Amino acid sequence: MKHLRNLMIIMLLLCLSVNVWAQQTDTTNLTQQEQLKRFLYQNSLMPQERVHVMTDRSHYLSGDTIWMRAFLVDGLTKKPVHYSRFLYVELRDEADKLTFRAKLHERPEQADTVMRGYIPTDINLPTGIYTLVAYTQWMLNGEEALFFKRNLQIVNADDLSKSIITEPLMSTTGSDAYHRVDSAALQRADESVLVVHPTLHTDRNVYSSREKVTVRFQAPPNSSLAVAVTDNAATIIEQRAALHYDILSQPYWHNLDSIYAGKYRKPTYLNEISQEISGHLYSTLLRHPMKNALLLLSAPASHLFRTARTDDEGRFCFEDFDMPDSVTFTVRANADKSYSKGVVKIAPSPLPEVVHHLEAPVKPVSRPVESTADSLSLDKMKRRAQFSNGMWEISLEEVAVAAQKRVHGEDATSRFADRKFGYKEIQEMAPGSLEDLLLHIPGVIIDVVDGKRVAKYRGKIVHFLLNDWEIAPYLTNGESEFEYLEAYCHIDCIEYLDIVNATYIGTQGTDFNSYAIRIKDNPTLSKKNTMGIKTFKPLGHQLPREFGQTDYSTTRSRLANPPGTDMRSTLYWNPALEVDSTGQASFSFWTNDNYNTIYTIRIEGVSEKGQLIDSFKRIKMK
Repeated sequence: MKHLRNLMIIMLLLCLSVNVWAQQTDTTNLTQQEQLKRFLYQNSLMPQERVHVMTDRSHYLSGDTIWMRAFLVDGLTKKPVHYSRFLYVELRDEADKLTFRAKLHERPEQADTVMRGYIPTDINLPTGIYTLVAYTQWMLNGEEALFFKRNLQIVNADDLSKSIITEPLMSTTGSDAYHRVDSAALQRADESVLVVHPTLHTDRNVYSSREKVTVRFQAPPNSSLAVAVTDNAATIIEQRAALHYDILSQPYWHNLDSIYAGKYRKPTYLNEISQEISGHLYSTLLRHPMKNALLLLSAPASHLFRTARTDDEGRFCFEDFDMPDSVTFTVRANADKSYSKGVVKIAPSPLPEVVHHLEAPVKPVSRPVESTADSLSLDKMKRRAQFSNGMWEISLEEVAVAAQKRVHGEDATSRFADRKFGYKEIQEMAPGSLEDLLLHIPGVIIDVVDGKRVAKYRGKIVHFLLNDWEIAPYLTNGESEFEYLEAYCHIDCIEYLDIVNATYIGTQGTDFNSYAIRIKDNPTLSKKNTMGIKTFKPLGHQLPREFGQTDYSTTRSRLANPPGTDMRSTLYWNPALEVDSTGQASFSFWTNDNYNTIYTIRIEGVSEKGQLIDSFKRIKMK
């Protein structure tokens, strides 16, 4: 017990960003052993999760792939944990608009417990500072401050033609942790052997083009590490505090005064260990809940077939399965009957309704090209864009286009739309409900205002128009426009959906000074009995994708990329480098054609005993 008490005290002292003990009041009536007992009981009710995400770099061109590895640890012991098997990762722009969301997944059935993933950035993304956010469903029980956040910089390739240098971020709110974490406290963590800095060994420090580099090092046994080798011009040079900051400095979830007073917190959200699909079944005419009805969930391509019955409120739930984001599901109502019956409503995934952006995003520094070094740097970026991922871009002569195919449903108002979705695009999304469809749209969230569920776009409540008629005059029983339309608009009957600035509509002389969602309803699109059969594609987990490691060991592989075309910024990425039982580890990679460049070899990880591991070494290409 004494050893455990000492361990708990050390762990609490390492909560660097908050003064945990400052929360205490007079606890003289409780012995130290009783305090520890209550603390451990609260931690057993709601253990903490902390997450750190390592990306291959921090500076990208539009169209690049962001490679990432997540480390999920216990907030107290810092050991890898598996409370949650799913991690949500989002990329948001400076206006906090969602540009991408992925669901990372552990795969213990394949002996793979590494949460790895990637974000394929759009070639048309504008230049700016983007925020990478990561959280589990369990972390929704705490505050947004518990979420992982990191600034990433993306430069649109079109901006390279403007002879402007956009410098990589050298200091960000989420990454450069030294100015926010006491360096003396970090030193204490190092001395307590909670943080380990292995020495990376290479045969030399200067290499030529397309030479093999082998790295060897000693690390805590049975550790799982992520490794990145990147151009210094495309990453934050100083990274050694990032892992420390994300894992050691997160605030403690619970108030110690409440714990010592015997007032314990219980979770609102459960830890997510499997995929879940839930919803309601209503009668076709009166929309009353249908109880004890049998439903069938199927995904034939994945050999998944499940049944469930509704409760007295018409609710149903399918759980205990894992499917990737490419799988389309079908729910059939009254599966024990010869035909489907009832209206199936699929509940959306439980995602947070919070603002994710950083407190003070650092703006990129852009300036004109003024020196030979600037010209060389800009030329390297242009060549990297031209030969991105080992592929050549061939510029063809301009082609004259006589006319553009008219988007179905486009009219004078639609031309002002921020977003336009046609019937085929909606069917490809395979939404289970109107809410599910709206949550597919970047910038849209479902919020609760005055007890009513409303849709918001870019922070403003949106108004709805069905077939160009306002919904508001037809509301009854205190329901919102979204609640009304959700109940009476069948998802399979939507011909097109627009999000437009309401000032352009002027319907019946109304000026909303907000946004409006226009929905064209076409019942002929819905096939017979489809109201009792729902086909949809929920947010499943992302399938792992391997980073394309370049190998120049053969003449054929060298000829595959002609000299001067290999301009990779990331030479090597491995999200799951394993350290053996003796602590020995090694890996190899090949240099590229980017001469006179410094590259950083960076490793990060967590040992099975809860030690945080990070180190880096620089090599140069002559």
